[in-house]
Amino acid sequence: MKKGPKGQAVLEPLAWKSRATGVDHFRLFCARYLKVPKGVGAGSAMKLRPWQVEAVRALFEGESKVHLLSIPRGQGKSALTAALALYELLFGGEGQRIMIVAQNDISARRLLSTAARMVALNEELAERIHTYKDRLVYPATDSTFLAVASEQSAVEGEDLTLAVIDELGFTERDVFEAALLSLKRPGSRLLGIGTPSTPRMRERSPFWDLVSSARAGDETISLVEYSAPAGCAVDDWSAIEQANPALGDFLDRPTVAAQMPPKTSEAEWRRARLGQWLDQVGGENFMPSSAWKAAARAGVHIPAGSPVVLALDGSQRLDATVLVAASVSAKPHVELVGFWQDPGNPEFEVSHAEVEARVLELAERYRVREVTADPFLWQRSLQVLEDEGLTVTKFSQSAGRMSPALAEFRAAVLDSKATHSDDQRLNRHMINAQLVEGGRGMKLAKPSKVQHIDGAVAAVMAYSRAFWLGGKRNKKKTRGYRR
Repeated sequence: MKKGPKGQAVLEPLAWKSRATGVDHFRLFCARYLKVPKGVGAGSAMKLRPWQVEAVRALFEGESKVHLLSIPRGQGKSALTAALALYELLFGGEGQRIMIVAQNDISARRLLSTAARMVALNEELAERIHTYKDRLVYPATDSTFLAVASEQSAVEGEDLTLAVIDELGFTERDVFEAALLSLKRPGSRLLGIGTPSTPRMRERSPFWDLVSSARAGDETISLVEYSAPAGCAVDDWSAIEQANPALGDFLDRPTVAAQMPPKTSEAEWRRARLGQWLDQVGGENFMPSSAWKAAARAGVHIPAGSPVVLALDGSQRLDATVLVAASVSAKPHVELVGFWQDPGNPEFEVSHAEVEARVLELAERYRVREVTADPFLWQRSLQVLEDEGLTVTKFSQSAGRMSPALAEFRAAVLDSKATHSDDQRLNRHMINAQLVEGGRGMKLAKPSKVQHIDGAVAAVMAYSRAFWLGGKRNKKKTRGYRR
């Protein structure tokens, strides 16, 4: 965009006349005046697809104040959003105030830059619209188009004729409410676009509540959804096509195929690519059963004398208590080496002394580099083992600590960089484990009270510490060159 003072703008309206009205007028405007700014078809006329026309029809021809478009990623919504804002700027009438609320400053600049590029590619638009760093201005009607970050202070007190909230599923409620309350004029509207919220954002974003209200028949909200049928397989191409109207057009199939699980988690794939709303309290399987089975090495045990990490997880009564060893090696091998579980006796309690004795027994067999556990229930045992001369560490079960450890372990199994001894008890715990979002990241949860996951947690902890210890290298001092 040209810096410095702007020249005199052409104040005459566009010479174009059309008998079309509503969304058809918008469609013809795009084809005549706008060019695709980047990507597939860059530089060519922006010809809206039929599905794009239907996606915004209610915005032009409906009576609802709030319009929602729930759609997976990669459907060209940035260009569509910019085109809508430019159309309103030019044809909305006197004193239009259009605002796009983006996730952050970078997204806001990107959206404004997309619109500015569209203006620059058409001489008639470029001589009528002034482009600034933070806004576009149409002097003929004293109208303004802005893009701002998703912050309440940036929206509060505005007098908007069109508010567009990009990624509504990741927008805080107070920002949405500020935008909605800024619609003070007759005919002013709000458009919310985005993919379904993550479970973590469900309580913070209004998107799901709005979708639910629209589904229930709230006439003040119009809703267009693109999503795959519930329960479909993640690799069902007919379902993928149903959810992604741009597939085979400006969203190519090889790109989508390369994103399929297990490259991405099933939960994220279903949300971001299939447009599905996930159960807030549920999760997905942490470890794909096929990948865990492929990593099995039945009958293979860590040789005596090998350096290992021992990880302990469990409780005193209700859950299983599991001790897992991981070899400190280039390709860590995970093995269940201790297991205690309620045999059906309501009076059963795990003996901490028995667990400690098992750790000391293993210390005679292996070179135990470290014993790690969550100190919540095992603080005394860690102290006892430390007094016996073992190195102990504390591994909190918080999402902040577990999230990177889970990602490391899952990636190692998927990439064939970790193996396990194919113990059926450990296998059951691993397949039971569900991946859910906590306040600061991912963590493991059990699907029901009777399905245990302690072995999975212990395996993750053991691998995490073994991987870290195996990656430690003593830095060598490098001498400088002699002259």
